[in-house]
Amino acid sequence: MKKIFNVLVVAVLASQSLNALAETSPVGSWQSAFYHVPGGGFYANQTYCFKADNTWYSSSQAGWKGAWFQNGDNFQWNGSVPMPGAGSANNLATIGTSKLVVAGSMSGNYAEWAAPSALPLPWDRHYTYTMTYKGATCAPPK
Repeated sequence: MKKIFNVLVVAVLASQSLNALAETSPVGSWQSAFYHVPGGGFYANQTYCFKADNTWYSSSQAGWKGAWFQNGDNFQWNGSVPMPGAGSANNLATIGTSKLVVAGSMSGNYAEWAAPSALPLPWDRHYTYTMTYKGATCAPPK
């Protein structure tokens, strides 16, 4: 009986550890809200899919995609998006940095700029953002 109890305790602890890892992983569908810097006024909502292979894509903005990296609770995602009128290549470079605040939520800073482009950049915007986990199933890329 003691053996069965020990096996059950180990199984419960192992499943709790796996759940804790899953709760802090960014893999899955997320929705963000962006706010202007300076001022803090609302700018836009976007949706993303962070994939297990450390790539991501937007399911709300056509052609927006990139790579992500996580180190503990620090999370960074970068990429590019086609944008008419943004630089000589009509392309924006993007980067977001954040912390996983609690399971299923993160917030941080985000910037986008014309790439490639000569200084001063014709497009150089900065935002703060919050992200909320929506689930394991992702919508297709837009």
